[in-house]
Amino acid sequence: MVDLMLVRIALTSLWLAVLLTSSACEEDFTECDEPTDAALAALPASISQANLFSDMSTEALAEGVWAYKPRFELWTDGAAKRRWFSLPAGATIDTSDMDQWRFPTGTTLFKEFSRDGVRVETRILTKSGPEDDAWSASSYVWAQDQSDAFLAPEGGDNQLGTAHDVPPAADCAGCHDGRASRALGFSALQLAWAAPDGFASVSTLKEAGILPDSVPEEIPLPANAEDVEALGYLHANCSHCHNATRPISDGLRCYDPEENFDFSLPAAGVDSVYEAPAYTTGVAQNVLTPGDAQRSQMIQRFLNNGNARMPALGTEVIDAHGQALLTSWVNNL
Repeated sequence: MVDLMLVRIALTSLWLAVLLTSSACEEDFTECDEPTDAALAALPASISQANLFSDMSTEALAEGVWAYKPRFELWTDGAAKRRWFSLPAGATIDTSDMDQWRFPTGTTLFKEFSRDGVRVETRILTKSGPEDDAWSASSYVWAQDQSDAFLAPEGGDNQLGTAHDVPPAADCAGCHDGRASRALGFSALQLAWAAPDGFASVSTLKEAGILPDSVPEEIPLPANAEDVEALGYLHANCSHCHNATRPISDGLRCYDPEENFDFSLPAAGVDSVYEAPAYTTGVAQNVLTPGDAQRSQMIQRFLNNGNARMPALGTEVIDAHGQALLTSWVNNL
């Protein structure tokens, strides 16, 4: 028994050494290319000029702007978020690849962040050309009086007295360039659910002619609610980097992990958790140990407070709900 315990301790020490070594290596690819002058020039100077609200004082939406809410949300240190999108009049979304929608030039997505009841930033992602990677992105920092927000490609820390950090525009690619569509949280999987009243759904977007009839209004997912929530959490928080179809970039690696596991949920759905890429590839690549969260690298990376912690961008605080969810899920596999 003693010998077995010593072996376990030695293996644990070896695993931690490998983990720390890998975190040091990851520092080599946490830099992204700076946005070009042309990309920044494609963005409005302020939110009041972004055609989001027709009236800033009442926040009445401009014509053609839709509010939406993804089924599975990204954790950003507890920030409250609101999201909207707009397409050019008469334009439609190319959904021929249901996992990688293509958007027409002129598509714009907005995401607003509030911390401690204070609106701190709004991010804009706009399609500036026909190519898949022709997107411009940056944050807008809200003024103290909340009257408007202004383009801030340099980002900033602890905005308006909160703990919220606004990322520089270069970091936008760290998440968005991990998908061919570049639009995270706006997809068949994320919209095919019973969205609350006032938010766009697959059915309402079909009626508006924005989506074709081929987009499913319900996607098969496991019957177990914890499986769905855990797989959805990994999809929303991890799959923009950890997926099997990440586009190849000629620039800096920019948070490209170059690892062979996939935390995506496919638009075709999965009937069982054991069919999900997060399970099949996670087990195959030894990042997921069914029945033992303590030995699962995925959980340890989630809890690590050093450079090795995941997600690597957009968060400084461990999500207590996410921790409890993923720990329970792995232990119950």
